[in-house]
Amino acid sequence: MAFTNPWDVTIPPDTQPANQLGLDIRNLKTDVMERVSALSGTFANRPAPEIVNANWTGLLYFALDTSQVFQWSGAAWVEVTTSIGSSGANIKDYDDYTVKNFAAVAPAVIRTINLPPAAVQSALVVGSIVEIETAFQITAFSGGAPSYILRINGVAVLTVASAAFTTAGAIARVRASMFLSSASLPRVIAQLQVNNNSVAPVIVSSALGVAIDGSIAVPIQDAFGVSATITAAGSYMHIRVRK
Repeated sequence: MAFTNPWDVTIPPDTQPANQLGLDIRNLKTDVMERVSALSGTFANRPAPEIVNANWTGLLYFALDTSQVFQWSGAAWVEVTTSIGSSGANIKDYDDYTVKNFAAVAPAVIRTINLPPAAVQSALVVGSIVEIETAFQITAFSGGAPSYILRINGVAVLTVASAAFTTAGAIARVRASMFLSSASLPRVIAQLQVNNNSVAPVIVSSALGVAIDGSIAVPIQDAFGVSATITAAGSYMHIRVRK
C-alpha cells in the first residue's frame, strides 16, 4: 500500500519553526497508524518497507490468507513461520463441502480446488505435506466401467478402474498425501476404498513427476475417466496443508 508520507528519520529538522509542531505531530500519528495497519493482510499485499533514511530490519508481517509470518531482512521478506513456536500456525485447510452433482459423459472433472500462491512450499524447500480426502457416490452409468482420477498440479496421481463403480449406490472415499520432503520431485501416496467388502483398497505410491511451484496456485482435482455416461455425486473435498 502507498503511505501518505515517506518515513524519513531526518525530518523534521531541528530548524523547523515551532508553529509547525502541531502539523508535525499529526503527520507522525498518520505515519505510525498507516504502517501499523499494514503489518497484516494477504500474502500478495505485503508492503515494501522504505530503505532510504529508514531501517525496518526485523519487522514482522502476518499473511492471514496463508497463515505465514514474514520478517523483513532489510532487503526482502523472509518466512519465519516455523520460528514463532506455534505449530498450529503452520496448518491451513482448504475445503469444499458443496455436493457436486455429476451427470455427464466421461472423461470430465468432478471438482477442483486451487491452493493459492504460497499455500505450499516449492519442491526445493523442505517441509510441506498436503493431505487430501474426498468421497463420491455413483448412482448410475452406461458404457464402459467408470474410472476415477485424482490429479495434483495437472498430474494424475491415482487412476482406478473398478467393477465396484458399476454397482448402483457404490460409495468411494479417497485419501492422498503429497510430501515435499526433499529437493527431489514430490512423493505421493494415495488410497481409494469402496464400500464393497469384495473389493480391496487400491493404494499407490509414486513421484509426482513435476516440481511444485509454491509461488503460483496449485490445482487439486478429481475426475471420472473412460467413455461412460455417469450419474454421481461428489460429497466433499477436504485439503489440509502442513508447512
